[in-house]
Amino acid sequence: MLTNPDDDSAFLRIVNTPRREIGAATLAKLGTWATQRDKSMFTASFDLGLGQTLSGRGLESLQQFTHWLDGVARQAEREPVAAVRELIHSIDYESWLYESSTSPKAAEMRMKNVNQLFSWMTEMLTGSDLNEAMTLDQVVTRFTLRDMMERGENEEELDQVQLMTLHASKGLEFPYVFLVGMEEGLLPHQSSIDENNIEEDRRLAYVGITRAQKELTFTLCRERRQYGELVKPEPSRFLLELPQDDVQWEQVRKPVSAEERMSRGQGHLASLRAQLAKARGEGD
Repeated sequence: MLTNPDDDSAFLRIVNTPRREIGAATLAKLGTWATQRDKSMFTASFDLGLGQTLSGRGLESLQQFTHWLDGVARQAEREPVAAVRELIHSIDYESWLYESSTSPKAAEMRMKNVNQLFSWMTEMLTGSDLNEAMTLDQVVTRFTLRDMMERGENEEELDQVQLMTLHASKGLEFPYVFLVGMEEGLLPHQSSIDENNIEEDRRLAYVGITRAQKELTFTLCRERRQYGELVKPEPSRFLLELPQDDVQWEQVRKPVSAEERMSRGQGHLASLRAQLAKARGEGD
């Protein structure tokens, strides 16, 4: 967002992380306003006329965030290293990691990743005897290109294993698909479980399942060492929601009765109805 404020996907990814009391209804109204005026959501947040659509705490929290981000972006033009350092500290990201992680050890490991990224950025922005200093735009471009190369995003079709995220697999199909880590805490993710909001994870699982043309294999661990701690994962609830007559378990599991399958199906339908009712309410 500091280098491309018109990136709506990036805006939505950060606007409420950590939480800033900017709800889905507020973002939906902002998105509608921005679309009607052919602007990015970030740019549209500064419109004086936005007060006709938004008001109260939602508008105040939104504009407080975008004005702050605009200030960081201006600082980044002069002092990119200081601006990124200030960004990390001013949102108290480390505290949010400890609040949202499964354990203090997990939060510590996640923060180490952030610090490592910041260290790489600092080296690239300040330069060295061997390399000239780069701009923040150049650093972000370099990271983006590196990420694309690591994910193998190219047009050449090779007879080899392709590793990708569920999001990146949308629209693609393969003869054989392996969904790795079908465990509670991974899919659905622990944060979704804690927030009682797993519908997006269920949709992602559906995307992965429907990528397979011939054969689909799920894997899960009996034991997993996670951030230095030994955990024993449970199978993902999405596995248990599948028609069990079509699933071949390598280990013998307790058969799921017709009554249990019906109960789970009714629970799923009830969840979908509640979600649709909520969506209609926000639309009104």
